[in-house]
Amino acid sequence: MTVPAPHRLQRAGYEILLSPQGGGRSSCDGLALNRWLEDPVEDAHGWFFYLRDLDDQTRWSLTARTGGETADAVAFAADAAQAGYTRSAHGIHSSLSIRIDAQDALEHRQ
Repeated sequence: MTVPAPHRLQRAGYEILLSPQGGGRSSCDGLALNRWLEDPVEDAHGWFFYLRDLDDQTRWSLTARTGGETADAVAFAADAAQAGYTRSAHGIHSSLSIRIDAQDALEHRQ
């Protein structure tokens, strides 16, 4: 099994490490901002965002990490400045972009 390498965003002491499945970590000046264990099989640690259908209570991740739900389409793309996930599931298209602020040690997720 080939495990895709995580993508690193770095600027001014702030670092984000993201896996194509959605796991990862954030740190500032070497201090961890979230719990994370490098486990390419489970990829279960990091920041995760979920959507929920209020009618039937179905929930799914904005990234490939699903908790068992299947997606119609899912993608991860990254370059030196930002990374992003797109996903289509349950008739809803969602996207999440992640970048480090150009001037301050903080990350933007939208």
